[in-house]
Amino acid sequence: MITQQIGASTGLAPRHIIPLPVTIATPAIIAMVGAIITLVGSALPWVTIFRGTQTLTGWNGSPRYLAGLAVASVALTLLFLWAGRPAAFRRLAVLAGSTAVVGVAFASWQVAALGSSHSVSARILTPVLGPGPFVIAAGALLLLAVVAIPTSAAGFRPPCGHESSWKAPSSPPGGSISRSRPNIWARRPSSASASWPPGSPSSPLPY
Repeated sequence: MITQQIGASTGLAPRHIIPLPVTIATPAIIAMVGAIITLVGSALPWVTIFRGTQTLTGWNGSPRYLAGLAVASVALTLLFLWAGRPAAFRRLAVLAGSTAVVGVAFASWQVAALGSSHSVSARILTPVLGPGPFVIAAGALLLLAVVAIPTSAAGFRPPCGHESSWKAPSSPPGGSISRSRPNIWARRPSSASASWPPGSPSSPLPY
């Protein structure tokens, strides 16, 4: 109410926050959901050993670093939106998400290769993949939704809510102010050109 009274008395437009369009907000939400799914997948059982008598989660080995990559990717996505969508932050977010996808694929391949081998360690461990790798792979793929967010061609722009709080009044209370500046380099018609030749409406001179 106070803001409305100030704007009405001074002619200044109060600041308002412009919401993000759907084409930007939807991929950002998908990327954040992907980070949550990745964290959940890292806490699920990744592999069972010793014929199912012992279960290892993602926090017991290298998969915990994949969860860190997911958090870094979604943090870069939010920074990408906050900074005005520069292309550099989007590349870093995509790089972190892609690294998480490649990492979970490599870890799953290692477990599968060990389980299919005929080595002594494979016979003792008898590793079997759990649901964790598949869940974290799905979440890591959702992190790549940041690719669908367009970058800003204008480069850096102030984030929403940090613009200038007020705009200059279009018509102040005391009267209107013309913002157009006179052209001081324009040539003014002289008295000779205005009356020569007699009866002519304009001068034949090029100025």
